[in-house]
Amino acid sequence: MKVTKKELKDMIKSIIEESKTTSKRRLIKEAVGEGRDWIESAILELGTESGDYDPNGFDEEEYDSIEAYEQEFIDGVRVSDSAFGYGKDIDLGSEEYMIFENSDDAYEEALARVKEDLDNEPELFTQDWLKDFITISDTDRRIISQEEADARYDEMSDDEIADEVGADIDDEDFDVDDAREELKDKLSDEIYDELEDPVQYFVEDQGIYSIEDLMKASFVMIDTDEAASDAVSTDGVAHFLNHYDGNETDLSNGAVAYRTN
Repeated sequence: MKVTKKELKDMIKSIIEESKTTSKRRLIKEAVGEGRDWIESAILELGTESGDYDPNGFDEEEYDSIEAYEQEFIDGVRVSDSAFGYGKDIDLGSEEYMIFENSDDAYEEALARVKEDLDNEPELFTQDWLKDFITISDTDRRIISQEEADARYDEMSDDEIADEVGADIDDEDFDVDDAREELKDKLSDEIYDELEDPVQYFVEDQGIYSIEDLMKASFVMIDTDEAASDAVSTDGVAHFLNHYDGNETDLSNGAVAYRTN
């Protein structure tokens, strides 16, 4: 096929123009968000990925600068504080994200969210897992241990107390009241220590409660700090922050994002 000089000239011109456009687009894409704060940079990068923002759409005749073109898109994105204030919620148009300046902030947000769920709706979590974080306050441990000790030794006769300590009830040097109090104090201390593991004491050792009933007891608490930390460490931050696909998106500026819709 023979090509005329004019056709060859047009072909060369087209190649040159396409090369310039491609180069221009590449430079624009690489410069997206450059020099901006982390929130604006994240918006532009996520907007580019979602297709809500076109880094190649910059028109020199319509905009004074690439910054003005970027700013128009940024201003149209709805931004608000995340639920616990460690990051930002953004609505790009077709997609919504929760973004954080760094992974530490994302971890704190996830931790706060899990703690709130544990406080308000502990039934959402696997009960067999949750039982490992049942605890009792120091005050309640003291009260329960003392009541248990009193109940045991107050019902014992003086002769039984003497037998318990290996003393002769008729020995004038033996004070049964002192012996009773010493036995109470000793048992109270032992029970106090055992109550560090409420499930072991009430369910396994004493058989007083089932796990389900123990968790409903008024004196029982959930160590939400430990439970939340374990949950986030085990399942990952994205499990609790990304309700769309459970993934974490690492951004070029060091920020992290979690899609929510």
